[in-house]
Amino acid sequence: MGKVEIKTEYINLQTDFGFKHVFGSVANKQALIRFLNALFEGKLIVTDIVYHDKEILPSEQYSSV
Repeated sequence: MGKVEIKTEYINLQTDFGFKHVFGSVANKQALIRFLNALFEGKLIVTDIVYHDKEILPSEQYSSV
């Protein structure tokens, strides 16, 4: 019989890359809403999220125009 190899990969949600990879797309919008509502434990209820196409980097946040 042949050997079956199962490849398992994990994404660390505690990193910027991991969090954005899992929750940063419209396809995973409901998962992010459920995650935030669980995090807030009813103290705040998230019903919708708007995704923007540009990330504001810290170096851009405080620059004057």
